[in-house]
Amino acid sequence: MDEKQLQAPATELTKNLKNARRFKSALPFPQKLTVETLIISWIAKGFNLVMERSHLEDYIFINFMLKTGYINESHHRAYMQLWEEINHIIPVPDLIVFLNYSAEHSLQHLHADETHGIRPKEFPDEVTKIKWIKGWHDEYQYFLNSLPENLRSRVMVCQGPDNINEFSDIVINKINMLRR
Repeated sequence: MDEKQLQAPATELTKNLKNARRFKSALPFPQKLTVETLIISWIAKGFNLVMERSHLEDYIFINFMLKTGYINESHHRAYMQLWEEINHIIPVPDLIVFLNYSAEHSLQHLHADETHGIRPKEFPDEVTKIKWIKGWHDEYQYFLNSLPENLRSRVMVCQGPDNINEFSDIVINKINMLRR
């Protein structure tokens, strides 16, 4: 299940949660079911969890926000202090999968998804979209090159979309090996 299924307002889950009040008399139903609640319940049941993004990557976005002037140094410092505190209490990921696609490739796919209604247009204009996608790409490159050794050894990199099927098989095999 990806984030669009959990966050998009048109999903059945979201519709049911918004209409939860109608079930109030029939059975106790939480008024607010969070993504975290779902994730915790899945892990408790023994499911493997594959996250699109993780806490480790959060600083990518806050660094980009600072570099582009959306936040100031004080905001950045406060966020990074919080990030450091959280970083000490979360488990280290077993595996980090990095799809190292060019910013241009990402922009082409983003445009196609917007054109075909797969995802909404999230940026006010093309200039902003290009600035953000290229900026994130640069930050991800820095992120990958700056990982500490204990995490660097857990990274699997796909260098381009041409071999994604083979790469996916390798990742699945690695996950299966980790489960043993």
